[in-house]
Amino acid sequence: MNDSAPSLEPSIMIALLAAGGAARFGGGKLVSALAGKPLWQWAANTAVAAGFVQKVCIICDGWAPAREMQTLGWSVVVNRDAEAGIASSIKLACTAAAANGRLVIALADMPFVTSDHLRALALSNEVAFTRYPSGHIGVPAAFPHQAFRKLSMLEGDRGAAGRDWGPGLVAIAPASPDTLIDVDTREDLDCARTMLARR
Repeated sequence: MNDSAPSLEPSIMIALLAAGGAARFGGGKLVSALAGKPLWQWAANTAVAAGFVQKVCIICDGWAPAREMQTLGWSVVVNRDAEAGIASSIKLACTAAAANGRLVIALADMPFVTSDHLRALALSNEVAFTRYPSGHIGVPAAFPHQAFRKLSMLEGDRGAAGRDWGPGLVAIAPASPDTLIDVDTREDLDCARTMLARR
C-alpha cells in the first residue's frame, strides 16, 4: 500500500505495544537499527501508511523515543507495570480506546507487517487475529468495542489468542509469512537484516 492510502474511520484505533523489557535481546531492542531506522519506526510508519488516524503507543517509563513519537502524531501511554507482562499493556490500550469502536493491537518489534494486513484487520467487523503458517493465531489482532472488557481481563504474559472468542472469530493470513518475523533476539534482528538484503 502506498502513502496515499485513505484514512480509516477515526473510531478505529491502533495500539502499538512497546513496553517490553527486551530481556532476550539484552536491552535496547526497539532503538536498534534496521536498514538505517530504529526498529520501532518500521512498525510506526506502517501504521501511518495503513491510514490510522487514532494511534497510541504503550511504552515503558523513560523510553527515549517517546517525544519523537508524539511529534509524529502518536499518543503515548506509559506502562508503569510493564514487568507484569504484555497483559498490562493490553489493558492500557483498551483504556486508551474506551471511546473507540475498534482496537487494533500490534507489536513494535514486528518490522515487516504490511499496511494492507493492518487495514484488513481494522476493517473486519469481528474479533480478528493474524493466521500464522503453523495454523496458530496471534498478533496483530483487532477487537470490536464489545470485546474490550474481556480483553482487559488478561493477566501476565498471556496474550489474547489464548482466550475463547466464540464462533465469530476470523483469522486473516498475510500475503507472505515473511512479514510476521518478530524480533526477540539479536539473531532475529540479523535475520531481518538478511531478509532486507535479499529483497
